[in-house]
Amino acid sequence: MKRIVLTSEWIENWQPKRIEEVADRGTKGLVMRSGPTGVKVFYVWANERGAEGARRRRVRLGTWPVLSLAAAQKLVHGRRETRGQATYTSTVGELLDLFVERGQASAYTAGLLRKHTEPIRLLVAATLEDHVLPDLVARVQKGYADADGRRIGGPAVADKVRGGLRHMFEWSQRQGRFPKDRPLPSLGLVKEDFKGIGWQARERVPSEREMHHLFDALGIGTGEGIDVDMGVSPRIPLASRLAVLLLAHVPVRSGVGLLEQPTSAADLDAMVLRWKTKKGTRVADLETPISTIAKVIVERLRKVPGGETWLVPSPDDKTKPIDMKTLARLFKRLQAPGPKGEPPRVAYDAGKDPFVPHTLRALWTTLAGELGVHDGVAVRVIGHKPEGASAAHPLYDGSKRVDYQRQAVETVSAELERIRRRQSREAATVVPMHAGSRA
Repeated sequence: MKRIVLTSEWIENWQPKRIEEVADRGTKGLVMRSGPTGVKVFYVWANERGAEGARRRRVRLGTWPVLSLAAAQKLVHGRRETRGQATYTSTVGELLDLFVERGQASAYTAGLLRKHTEPIRLLVAATLEDHVLPDLVARVQKGYADADGRRIGGPAVADKVRGGLRHMFEWSQRQGRFPKDRPLPSLGLVKEDFKGIGWQARERVPSEREMHHLFDALGIGTGEGIDVDMGVSPRIPLASRLAVLLLAHVPVRSGVGLLEQPTSAADLDAMVLRWKTKKGTRVADLETPISTIAKVIVERLRKVPGGETWLVPSPDDKTKPIDMKTLARLFKRLQAPGPKGEPPRVAYDAGKDPFVPHTLRALWTTLAGELGVHDGVAVRVIGHKPEGASAAHPLYDGSKRVDYQRQAVETVSAELERIRRRQSREAATVVPMHAGSRA
């Protein structure tokens, strides 16, 4: 094996025609290996003792230029060989794989970390400079295009990546896979250092004009019955159109609360929706009354392919429920200009951001307030706890206010129907609230 003083310039110009290895004369133990493919890898030899005795094995440090020469030299100088310990040379990817394998990360977090740490996956974790992880999180927060040209990232995703990296490196150090005498590179991932990071409420109340545009784009008519003209925007599946209507009339949490429920969740005889909610460690079984209009929509959905299995079946795969992202993409397309500069099919109000499917929940809640529905009833309909209720509140208060909830959903559904039919408030027949429900 040839021994030379490695420099970045020499490495860049080194193009062996067959597999060769060179040792760095200035850093004992550091070796570089390359071949016809042009991939240049730093490694060291490590001694291991096993059942068959001692043996030497090649330990990969990283690939140049992702791992710089200075970082490789620093890593070799800082290595402390201990019994059964050669883990300080683990790459970010190797730590992540172990972190996921040991059950420390949810499937969602694991997927995010694997997607967004790809640029640093081959870097040796112990050699990361202080700016590497903050720069990565900042890139995710700003958003970037992936290999398929899709725009990914954002403040909420970046916060998940930030938290996941902190947990991963803390776990790695506890497991002895990161030097305990070296500051973790994730210490700079303090939430307060990232302006605007994290989930931000995007709910706003769409105006009647915006709702009229939405119904027109979906081919939803203004007659007494709910008629859908599939000739309008023919590429939009019927299931997606009905899902939008259902979200407006049944304001439970749109992801896990409604769109992922099986058909059996809706008891049309009792006119209730029974569903599970899970937020963090809180899991609860809820029962929400559905209005007469919502019942009609569910009956229509049961005739759609896959409707015998799922409350809202996927238009692409009837064996699965519809994905919330499907509706989010639909809303985005409807509010975007056409390919030749045509005006959007759904023009949102001037000075406002485009609205999203979850906005329909904000619309329901706002209408409930305007129509005199008591806050304590409205929050139960949307699956929240009454304001000021403690964690022990459900243990003492067994009432569900079902009758009041039923009056509330019928009242708001009547108002939504008024909007759909383009009727004025004076001409519309709105279900009156009992005086007791206003108290």
